Amino acid sequence: REGPLSPDAARTALVVASALGERAFHARVLGLGAGRATDQSRDLRAAFLLDARFSALRVALREPRDFEGLTALALGAPLPSALEDVFPELRDEDLARFVAMLTASEIATALREREGDDWFRNPRAFATLRDLALIPPKLADDDAPRLARAFEESLA
Repeated sequence: REGPLSPDAARTALVVASALGERAFHARVLGLGAGRATDQSRDLRAAFLLDARFSALRVALREPRDFEGLTALALGAPLPSALEDVFPELRDEDLARFVAMLTASEIATALREREGDDWFRNPRAFATLRDLALIPPKLADDDAPRLARAFEESLA
């Protein structure tokens, strides 16, 4: 579980970073009005979604496949096959980060449920996060589509 290829550290980092996607963070920490806090948190969640889509695409492209078809699936429109060589080669740590991305939302949800929507301001939340981070990540076949739906629903 530990070591450079473990998703644990990346998963914890993604959970902490997820606070930036919370409307409560923008309202309570940054002091934005309700409308601006909603808009700004939505914009950040859209950036998180784009990062997740590119991560999924990089993992899918580790084997030679239909570049245009995969980019259309991941990004909503195909990229020209001439761009195939601009994607960096997948490293082992990229796979660990992708696993972390698929499993971080479960921890973020549990953290929000236990500590409230402003968990990032609660000193107890980091002890809860530590406890939740000890739970080994479990991957199911539907994790990637479930994560994509959750991201897209949060943007509505």
